[in-house]
Amino acid sequence: MSTKTGKSTARLRTISPQFVVPDVVSAAQYCRDVLGCQIPGYFREPGVYSIFRREAIEIHLGKADAGRNGARHARIAKSHWKPTFG
Repeated sequence: MSTKTGKSTARLRTISPQFVVPDVVSAAQYCRDVLGCQIPGYFREPGVYSIFRREAIEIHLGKADAGRNGARHARIAKSHWKPTFG
């Protein structure tokens, strides 16, 4: 949508990214314990998929295939991925 001035009137209100991680349960628990997120549950056993929430944000976690770390640059991702909510 756009106005007569050409500026968009559409607004994004939320985002739900998905990250592939080696350990879904540990990653979700970290977000719960450190960031104060809620974990509504895990899908399949052991947890191969989960969603954690805080306010209007949902982040999806999926388990990496065996032998894969889930990210092309895992060393960078593991040491620098520290989401914050402000």
